[in-house]
Amino acid sequence: MKNIIRKIINRYLYILNSLRINIIRLRGAKIEEGVKLYGPIFLSDNPKNLKIKKNTVLNSFVTISCRDKISIGKNCHISSGVNIHTGYLNDDLSKHLSDPISIGDNCWLASNCTIAAGVTISSNVKIGANSFVNKDILSPGLYVGSPVRKID
Repeated sequence: MKNIIRKIINRYLYILNSLRINIIRLRGAKIEEGVKLYGPIFLSDNPKNLKIKKNTVLNSFVTISCRDKISIGKNCHISSGVNIHTGYLNDDLSKHLSDPISIGDNCWLASNCTIAAGVTISSNVKIGANSFVNKDILSPGLYVGSPVRKID
């Protein structure tokens, strides 16, 4: 009986994930096969600027501002509460600007971290919880803090 219930729940979750992804694709995002969404994610501005490669996972309450291009590599894990924002204000706060964000393959963004506009994160990078990434990360390793710094 437990196996039957487990199969029913898994099938329901699969259908729900497929539905969420198809809705985002209809809005113009490019999402490859094997991507999983666990819980709601929030997309603002232009979803056509979003590309997510295969086998990447986004957990609940991820916020993605698609004012400019965002590329997320394959086999990434984006934890709950992560914020990815391509938009920002100029120095005198009078004009909205934007810069693209690129996240490489096999990256892990832990809970509640923020990725700022214009940042490139290379492959095989881990970002610790509650970290603020405001500069490029060009070598693999573990990064934490606000602003982020390499610790391993």
